Amino acid sequence: MLRAGPFSDERVIGLCNRRFVPFFFDLSNAGAAGDAKAREFVVGIKKELGSRMVSTPPVLVCTPDGEVLAEIDNYASEDVVFRRLRKVLAKHPEFATPDATEAAVAEPLAKARLAIDLGEPDAAIAALAGAEGDAARLLRVRALRLAGKSEGIAAELDAVAAADLAADVALERALLARQAGDHARVQQLLEEFPATHARFSEARYHLGLARFHQDAIDDARTIWQELVTTAPQDRWVYRADWAWSVARQQKLQRAFATGGKGTLLGRIGYLGRPHPDLAR
Repeated sequence: MLRAGPFSDERVIGLCNRRFVPFFFDLSNAGAAGDAKAREFVVGIKKELGSRMVSTPPVLVCTPDGEVLAEIDNYASEDVVFRRLRKVLAKHPEFATPDATEAAVAEPLAKARLAIDLGEPDAAIAALAGAEGDAARLLRVRALRLAGKSEGIAAELDAVAAADLAADVALERALLARQAGDHARVQQLLEEFPATHARFSEARYHLGLARFHQDAIDDARTIWQELVTTAPQDRWVYRADWAWSVARQQKLQRAFATGGKGTLLGRIGYLGRPHPDLAR
């Protein structure tokens, strides 16, 4: 659930990579992600996690010495996880102090990327003020999108001239159309997305969503199944596996998405909250 949900969110990923050392493990050392040392460390912090009968454990935010700074419910939404991580850093600025390399970043695009990773899209927009070129325009689009500011995005995309960025422009237009609820437009923009592009998994995931929200659920599941079974595992593959698992059920808003048959990635299922991208 965590890898398909909060830890597939670009804000959470960026912040974790900049300010935390994320790791996960199986409570059982016999599991696929078994790590005896990680288990010993975490059980030393919370002894109840060493029991054979453990409910779904929370996300623990700890210091290297094992002090627990925060616990985040395993079923928390992307927004909740992001806000909690930011709150931890605000309460413990000693872990949010930039190193010398980071403090020296001055080039506008690099400064904007850093601000985005730290969850500060408005700072990224400010850093890009006056910056020219297609790369700056696309980065400004990303910052505007993360800031929840759709105004100005279309004009920035219209100004991107490089032919080799056409797929990126199409995907960003599709994300804007999805926000507006224009699922047919999303489909139109993404159906011919190049399979060799670095953002192909993202495009296919959103194409599946477009078909799902046009009530073509079988088409959506086919798109997600092809993605999950053929693409290298990444955050979009995890999210597609969750969507495929939920979409196979008749009651799409049910709390439990296990179905008793597992998922394409061999998960037992996705237990907890409804898939946010499938809400109607």
